[in-house]
Amino acid sequence: MEVPARPSTTPPRTVGVLGAGTMGTGIAQLAAVSGARTLLYDPVAEALERGLGAAEAALDRQVEKGRMGRSEADAARGRIEPLADLGQLAPAELVIEAAPERLELKLELLGSVAATVEPACVLATNTSSLSVTEIAAGVPGPERVVGMHFFNPAPVMRLVEVVAGAASGERALRTARALGEAMGKHVVAAADVPGFLVNRCNRPYSLESLKLAEERIAEAIRIAEAAFTTRAQSAATAAVRDITAIANEVSVRIEEHVSSVESRERLEDVLARLHQADERLRASDERTRQALRHLRAVPDESEQEG
Repeated sequence: MEVPARPSTTPPRTVGVLGAGTMGTGIAQLAAVSGARTLLYDPVAEALERGLGAAEAALDRQVEKGRMGRSEADAARGRIEPLADLGQLAPAELVIEAAPERLELKLELLGSVAATVEPACVLATNTSSLSVTEIAAGVPGPERVVGMHFFNPAPVMRLVEVVAGAASGERALRTARALGEAMGKHVVAAADVPGFLVNRCNRPYSLESLKLAEERIAEAIRIAEAAFTTRAQSAATAAVRDITAIANEVSVRIEEHVSSVESRERLEDVLARLHQADERLRASDERTRQALRHLRAVPDESEQEG
C-alpha cells in the first residue's frame, strides 16, 4: 500500500515510546523536539533513568553547538514523561515500540498496549528485520499497525521508512508519515519485505563484507577504509560502517539459514569478531572520521551522540 506523498493528517500530539535504550531514547528525543507530549516507557527503572539522562545530555549538546536555544531544549526535555506502567500510555495517539528484535517480545508489548490505548491509536514497530504483517497479525486491530524504521542514531540519521503491512490502514500510514515529517525526517514508503527498502539495498554489500571478513581476506576496519577511499556507494559505506547492525540482522537469521553446528559456530565466531571490529572502528583515528564526513556528509562521532 502506497503512502501519499503529502498527507493531510496532522502529527499526533501525544506519542508513546516503548523502550528506553539507545533507539527508544533517540526516538523519544525526536518526538519531544517536534512538540509532542512524549511518554517513555521501560519496565527497568535503571534503563529509564539512563534514557532520560541520555536525552537530556543530547539536548544540552545541541544547545552548546548552537543548534537549539536553551528554552527550546528545556521545553523538549519537559515533554518527555517517564512511565513505569504501560497503563499510563492510554492518552497516546501513536505508540512506537523500540524493543529488541524478538517477535514474542514485540507481540507481548504491542498486545498489552492495544488493550490500553484507544482503538484509533496507531501502533508502530521499529523492527528492522521482522515482518510487520506477522507482528500485526498478533495484535488486535492489525489495520492500525505499521512499521516506522528509524536508523541509528535516530536523532542524526535523516531517513525513516514507513512500512505498510498487509493489513495496514491508510490512516495509520498517514499518521506515521506525518510524525516522521514533524521530526524533520525524510520519510519513504517501504513494502513489507525482508530488509524493507534501505537494508534490502544494503544486503549485497553487507553479505560481501561478511564474506570478506569470514574468509580473512581483510580485517573489517580495512574493508571500511577501502569503501571510504574508493568512494563506494553510500549504501556500501553504511553497511560496512554499521557492522553491529549487520551482525544483529544476521543473528536473527542464524537458525533459518545455518543448519550444521560447525557452520553455526563459524558464523558466530565471525559475528563476535565483527562486533570487536566495530568497537575498533568507532574508536578509529581522525583520518577515518574525516573520510566519513567527506563521503557521507554526516557529523563526526561526538556529533552523532545527539
